[in-house]
Amino acid sequence: MAQTKLTADTLSVADYLAGENDGAWRHEFINGHVFAMAGASERHGIIRVNVVGLLNAVAPEQCRVFDGDMKLRIERDDEVRFFYPDAFVSCGDNDDKQYFRTDALVVFEILSDSTRRLDRFEKFDIYKRLPSLLEYVLIEQDMPRVEVYRRRASWRGEVYVPGDNVVLESLAQTFTFDQIYRRASLALSPSG
Repeated sequence: MAQTKLTADTLSVADYLAGENDGAWRHEFINGHVFAMAGASERHGIIRVNVVGLLNAVAPEQCRVFDGDMKLRIERDDEVRFFYPDAFVSCGDNDDKQYFRTDALVVFEILSDSTRRLDRFEKFDIYKRLPSLLEYVLIEQDMPRVEVYRRRASWRGEVYVPGDNVVLESLAQTFTFDQIYRRASLALSPSG
């Protein structure tokens, strides 16, 4: 989903969380600046539901699966950021935080023209700061293509196309393209 910066003023983390937790609006937070989250396309929503359903069916019992409504807090030095990944799996203790998580085993972002650069570069660089993160998955919504970046491979990407099975090492699972893109109205033949 695309972002729009709301103000030039900075906001404290406490004020951001107080405003965000009423559930009326969703904003991402980058070092005191808030960015409104734009709505998603139908195809984006369908793919996200598919991914969340697949993850929920296979995640270990001690883990939790979240869709685009749970914040992920990433902190390093003086920088604090809150993002709403399209989906993620969290397996750590969250110290009773009800409105955000501080760990993720695997993070999924569904790409569109308006979010591709942000998800592929800026957010990826920030997500890599999470010590718990083992994989970062980018799913194209307008063409059948999935990329998986793995910590163990120094964050080099592996591209999956129709006919491949998408391997998630972090969960010891494999998903097919048909499972990920089910009902998304994309041609899934190997030729595209």
